[in-house]
Amino acid sequence: MYEYNYIYGVILIDREYENVNKAIDEMSNSEQYNYIHSSMFSKGNNEYPYFYESYIISFSRTFKYLGYDLEDFNELIWNIETLLNRISFESAMLHIGGMYSEQDLFWIKKNNNNNSKQLIKSEIKFYETENWYFGFGKINLSTGMIDNTVVKEKNEYFETEYPNFKYPIEKN
Repeated sequence: MYEYNYIYGVILIDREYENVNKAIDEMSNSEQYNYIHSSMFSKGNNEYPYFYESYIISFSRTFKYLGYDLEDFNELIWNIETLLNRISFESAMLHIGGMYSEQDLFWIKKNNNNNSKQLIKSEIKFYETENWYFGFGKINLSTGMIDNTVVKEKNEYFETEYPNFKYPIEKN
């Protein structure tokens, strides 16, 4: 009964809505994506009055024993980032939950939300790449602002659970 994990997330799209829908649709025929599939996405509607200024897509799925080893966790992150590399987005969040672990991950596109000063001042663990900031914690999707209510123990638990975690993720 308690052997499953779940994920849910949201991506705030910057522009090129048609390319986003195409990238999601193409996932169903690709062997690149082991942990995400086009059927788990709700692509919403990019026509007024169903959105205002920004277009949001959401996704969710359950898994059996996801994240009990670092390889699975890395593969999920790599799958999400493969999609993010194909689309124009502002920010994204992913929640991984289950009986034994709760993790919140975020990506903030560098050229859209330059929040490096706020990230440095926060207690949230993050990594900087050429294209985005990736980190552990919650953000406000609209502003990219960090939710500083995240407790430090969550980062420490992650480091205990995955002591060999390295970022950026490299595909084996």
